[in-house]
Amino acid sequence: MRYGEVRSLKWEYVKGDVIELQAEDAKGDGDKENARSIPMVGKDLAGILERRKAARQVKADGTTTLAALIFRHDGRAIVDIRKAWMSACKKAGVPGRLFHDLRRSAVKNLDLAGVSRDVAMSISDHKKQAMYTRYNIADVKRKRRALEKMQKWREARAAEESKVVAMR
Repeated sequence: MRYGEVRSLKWEYVKGDVIELQAEDAKGDGDKENARSIPMVGKDLAGILERRKAARQVKADGTTTLAALIFRHDGRAIVDIRKAWMSACKKAGVPGRLFHDLRRSAVKNLDLAGVSRDVAMSISDHKKQAMYTRYNIADVKRKRRALEKMQKWREARAAEESKVVAMR
């Protein structure tokens, strides 16, 4: 998800194990085409949501209310995460990472996992192949695996061709 999408997430959008992202909170002009459903998979994400649920109560003026936003600060929408993000990355031992790097990693991992391009683009909300391809960075390891795979294919093909016997 994009930073703006995460920032605008409301509890009402969580329907069981699916986030129903509203068109007005997605990138674009608020057109209904921009709305999308995102299934939540994995125990890490479930753990984050459980911790956020536990912290959902907001105290103000002696009263306690339930916050509408999943991610917030003192009951209000988060405006800027740069300092908190830099601190978290430094603590995790990966200084210099950008929040947007998560989206790039997701695209690369979807591709490596063999997810079809149309489903991966739907998950990452890329509308055009060119942008998806820009995110799907092929590093040296991926290039090496691809070339090794091609080499095995060529060797298998050559072995098959050597078994061909001319007819007389």
